[in-house]
Amino acid sequence: AHRREKLAGDLWPDANETNARSNLRHALWRIRDALSPSAEILRADHIAMSFERHQGVHVDALDVLRTSQHALVTVDDLMRAAVLYRGEMLPGFYDEWVGVERVRLAAAFDSIMNRLVTRLIDEARWTEAAHWAAHWMTHGESTEAACRALMTAQHALGSLDGVRAA
Repeated sequence: AHRREKLAGDLWPDANETNARSNLRHALWRIRDALSPSAEILRADHIAMSFERHQGVHVDALDVLRTSQHALVTVDDLMRAAVLYRGEMLPGFYDEWVGVERVRLAAAFDSIMNRLVTRLIDEARWTEAAHWAAHWMTHGESTEAACRALMTAQHALGSLDGVRAA
């Protein structure tokens, strides 16, 4: 559980306490409105709030981070995590805590993509390697490594035009 005044201060550091708490109330209302009424995953009272994990509830960013940290994952696990990452976390938010988490999540995605594409290339799964390398180039930070993987896959597929385009 997190104290409401701490959350309000962390999320709206430039606002006075009254406005920050008002912003938090409004944000909680919007979150509850977006969630299924039967889902009791957000608990809040006048003092604190918490996120209650339940079966079937997944936070995509946490799934990406978890997958990136496990040494023994399958190619399918890597693919599932790669699909979850859709680019910059919380675009338009520039608070310090967001920047730190954004960098951490982007690094986790790049690690997943590097592992995935490397394994596909090692297994000579060229079409899949080309697809995932292109996905990496679109969503990731490590464009040189992604480009190199795409060129390798396109070359193995016999597509010189694909190599040039990469």
